[in-house]
Parts: sequence; C-alpha cells; structure tokens
Amino acid sequence: MRIMALQSYAESEKYFLDWAAILRKHASNLESEEVVILSYLQSKGRCEEIAKEFADMLRPILEEIFLLQSLKKKAIEAFPDGGALTTKKKTKMRLFGCFL
Repeated sequence: MRIMALQSYAESEKYFLDWAAILRKHASNLESEEVVILSYLQSKGRCEEIAKEFADMLRPILEEIFLLQSLKKKAIEAFPDGGALTTKKKTKMRLFGCFL
C-alpha cells in the first residue's frame, strides 16, 4: 500500500512539473496581452507549488517504509531459525487461532 502511494505521489509530482514546463514554454512564446502571459505564469507557479506538496509527502512515506523494513528484519532475526515457520510454530498458531 505504501509503495503504491509512493509511486502515485512521484507520478503526480512529475505530472505537475511537466505542466509547469509546458505553461512556462507557452508564456514565453506568447506575444499576447500581458494579462494572458501573467495568467500562464500564475498557473505555472501553482503547478510548481502542487508538485512541491507531492514531493514533501514522499519523505515521510519513505521513512515509514524504511522503519517497517527495519522492524521486519529485526523480528525475523529474533528467531534462531530466521523466522521460518516450523511445524511446532504452525501448531501453536492454530491452537491460538492465529493461523490463517
């Protein structure tokens, strides 16, 4: 789930950065009224702000993924057999209703 969110945020950031570049290009090619050019530049600025918001969301997700992977690794290493499910462990899990 977190990996999908990470990919989604990265794609959204790229989308808005691409739009900002397109708007900047259109604004520089226009020989129109200043109001139209200003509108393009304002839209470009807003796209850049949105892209930054998505970029800012990436770091906490990356930190959470790293923390979860570290905790998973520590939990597996805590077992002498590397966390493998032995028949004895499976039986205990069934008895306590933990085995799916």
